[in-house]
Amino acid sequence: MPPVLRSYRDLKVWQAGMRLVVLTYRTTRQFPKCELYGLTSQMRRSAVSIPANVAEGYGRSHRGDYLRYLSVANGSLKELETELLIAARLGFVTRAQSRELSEIADELGRMLGSLTRSLSDRRLHPTPILYVTSCPIFSSFSFTPSVTSPGASLTAIRPSSIRHSTRSVPGVNQRALGSASDG
Repeated sequence: MPPVLRSYRDLKVWQAGMRLVVLTYRTTRQFPKCELYGLTSQMRRSAVSIPANVAEGYGRSHRGDYLRYLSVANGSLKELETELLIAARLGFVTRAQSRELSEIADELGRMLGSLTRSLSDRRLHPTPILYVTSCPIFSSFSFTPSVTSPGASLTAIRPSSIRHSTRSVPGVNQRALGSASDG
């Protein structure tokens, strides 16, 4: 039986991201002082962004949000890899340091890709669910649930299932909403 995830801290991808942050900080400590607000700062920010976005995505309520944050984490990883290549070309890191950082970055990239694919494959409905609030404009619509996924606890209300009523809503431009025959 696979281990139960109780927190983002249990994710191997987050743990690898944290290792990369620590190694990046240790490596950039030796950079020239004139790079403190340049390449040093950029590399540190890129590195920190990776596990931070994994954690933030994990904490979001919707899988689509999680996927978006994983995408941002992957972008930050590519940024860090580029900055590492620049640091190597400028002679700020040794080959051994560059190799160690690159190996962790490659592993982390594979892990982010696997997690992203896994979450993407499990998407039930790409159509967004609408949430009805107590806004006056919603009182002029009737909502008909369209599809309930097997095993899902929520009923998806798709935009195509919205029917406009003929009742006028004060302060709302009826022409902007369309006529009752449009729905």
